[in-house]
Amino acid sequence: MIVKNNLRREKSREKTKIFRNFLTGVANFLGDLGYTKIYKSFSKISESEIEWAASHLNYYYNYMIKYYAYDEILIFLLTKTTAILSLWGGYISAGGRSPPPFHNPPSFNTIYPLITEETSPNPNTVIVIPTRLTSEEMHLSEDIKKNLLSPLSKLNLIKKILLVGDIDSRSERFLQGIPKVSVIAVDKKEDSPAHSRNIGIKEALSLGADSVLFIDDDVKILDANVINYLASKAHNIRGIVAPLVKGTRNTWFDIFHDYDGTLNGVYYRDGLLLYATTCCTAISSEVLLDIQFDENFKLAAGEDIDFSIRALRKGFPIIPIDNIKIFHDYNYVRNPLEKFIRRYFRYGIGNYTLISKHPYYYLLLSKCKERRTVEQFKITNTTTVPPEIVDIKNKFKEVLR
Repeated sequence: MIVKNNLRREKSREKTKIFRNFLTGVANFLGDLGYTKIYKSFSKISESEIEWAASHLNYYYNYMIKYYAYDEILIFLLTKTTAILSLWGGYISAGGRSPPPFHNPPSFNTIYPLITEETSPNPNTVIVIPTRLTSEEMHLSEDIKKNLLSPLSKLNLIKKILLVGDIDSRSERFLQGIPKVSVIAVDKKEDSPAHSRNIGIKEALSLGADSVLFIDDDVKILDANVINYLASKAHNIRGIVAPLVKGTRNTWFDIFHDYDGTLNGVYYRDGLLLYATTCCTAISSEVLLDIQFDENFKLAAGEDIDFSIRALRKGFPIIPIDNIKIFHDYNYVRNPLEKFIRRYFRYGIGNYTLISKHPYYYLLLSKCKERRTVEQFKITNTTTVPPEIVDIKNKFKEVLR
C-alpha cells in the first residue's frame, strides 16, 4: 500500500512538472500570436503561483480523464491555461505582484434566512441595465429592444426599466418609446458599470423599489416570468439572488463558460454563494440602502465581487437559484480568441483592485466550489472551435499522454 501511494505521488509530481512546461509553452505560443503583454507578464509570475496553476491543471486532467476523450480534455486545458495566463497578464499590468497576498479572511455572520412563506409575492421592482450605445451601432439598440426590453416591459411587477450609461441621442430616442423604459445618459468621461449602477440604484430607491434587478445588455430573456421570481425571492430573503448563466451560441468558448461557471459565482457554504455577478442578479432594497458599488473599479471586472463580499460581511445572504437559467451572448463571433483573452485580461485588472481591498480573497476562493451551468460538455461537429486553439492543440497533442 505504501509503495502504491508513493508511486501515485511520484506520478502526480511528474504530471505537475509537465504542466509547468505546458504553461510556459502556451505563454510562448500566445506571444508568437501577438499577445505580448501576456507573454511578458508570465516572466513576473512567482514559482509558487506557477506551481499552483500546474497542480490546478493536473487536478482537472485527473478528474476529466475518466469522462472525456483526450482531444476534449486537451482543448479544455488549453482554454483554462489561456484564461489563467490572461488573468495574470491583467493583474500584473495593473501593478499587481506575484504571488498575491493570502491573508486570513474575516468571519462572516451570514446565514440562510429561514423564511417559509413569501412576505411579498409582488414587490415593486426596478431593472437597471448599464450600457453604452452609439448611433454607429444601432443594431445593438435593436437587439436590446427585442431580446430584453420588450419582454420585460410587459411584466406588471416591473415599475421601471432604467438604461444607464454613455448613450447617444439617436439611441435614446429609439429606446424611449418602449413602455416603462427611461434612459439616463452618463458623460463618457464618468461612465463605468459601477457608476452607472449607482445612478440606477439612486433612481430605483427614489421610485420606491423593493427589489432591483441588475441585467447586462447582452442578456436574452426567454421567459420573462423568471424575473418575477427572482425579484420576489430577493425581497423575501432581504438579500441577493443569482440564477445560472448560459451562453447563447454553440462556440467552444460558450461551452467552456457554461462548464467553468464563469458568470455564476461560486458556492461558499450553507447554501450561500461567495459572490454573484451582475450579469443578472436581484438585490433587495435593504442591501442597496446600505451598500453601493465601488467606483474605483473602472471596468466591468471585480466590482460585483467586491459588492458581494461587503454584503456578506454585513450579514446579507447571497442565494443561488439553480433551477433558473438566463441566457447571455458572449458574442464570440469575430476574433473569438482575442475577445476571450481580453475578457480575462480585464478580470485580471479588476482582481488587482479587488485584492487591494480584500487581501484574503484568494484564500476565500480556495475554499469554494465551482458553480457550473452544465455538468457535462461535448464538442460536436457543429461546435465552433477557434483555429488558434486547434493550432495550439496540434502543437501540444502528445504532451500530456
